[in-house]
Amino acid sequence: MKNFNMINDVDFLHFVGNQESQFIAPLSDFTESIHEMFEQGDEHYGSALPWKKTEEKFRIRSNEISVWAGINGHGKSSVLSHVMAHFLKDEKCLVASLEMPIQKTGLRLIRQIAGNATPPKQFIHNIISWCDGKFWVYDQLDTVDPERII
Repeated sequence: MKNFNMINDVDFLHFVGNQESQFIAPLSDFTESIHEMFEQGDEHYGSALPWKKTEEKFRIRSNEISVWAGINGHGKSSVLSHVMAHFLKDEKCLVASLEMPIQKTGLRLIRQIAGNATPPKQFIHNIISWCDGKFWVYDQLDTVDPERII
């Protein structure tokens, strides 16, 4: 049986509690940014998807997480690759696809940007270079501890 040092465990929990308490603030600290959102309208805040039909209905906002979930094989990765290709003009993107190897993610993205299933080698190289500093990938397949990926 492992002998735990309860004093160290209590000290650690106290330390973690103090760290988390740094993220607690009164709503009044956000008064100015809340007023800005009311003035802008929250539906117009963030990046629009690449389809005109969704422009006034849905936005991807910085500092928020968007989860796109569904049944395997229904096109989530294809749609998200298209959205990322659209966003890369003005935004930075990170993809964590635990089901698809990075090379396949890159292949799909480049094909969508090119509008061609077999773009020339130089075009592929140019797109990869253009993505530098804009597009990152989380290189992990299968499962990952949620705390680790966040």
